[in-house]
Amino acid sequence: MAKVISLTIRNRAAAILFIGALLALGAVFFTVGIALLIGLGLAGGVIGAGITAYRALRGKPMGISSGGFQALGGQVSPRVSGLDPSLEIAPPRAAIVRPARENGLDDTSIDTKDS
Repeated sequence: MAKVISLTIRNRAAAILFIGALLALGAVFFTVGIALLIGLGLAGGVIGAGITAYRALRGKPMGISSGGFQALGGQVSPRVSGLDPSLEIAPPRAAIVRPARENGLDDTSIDTKDS
């Protein structure tokens, strides 16, 4: 069975001081967490700017996709990328939304009322 621990503070001033200390400790943890997130963002920005500056100085293209595939000398091929436009499937005609009517009218007329 779980052991229940309780804290009883009979002095009102001590209880307020204890709650204030807990709130201050939570604020400290929150502030440190936000500072770590800001530092992580700044470090990522510095690393990204450094990589961009390095690539600019070396004369390499800036975009990720502009480099192409190294094995093909920068050319993009469907065989290497796995995407082949000839394998795309398109429906031969529009899908039938409702069956044709029995009275001989075709499906191309617009009818807003149900029969």
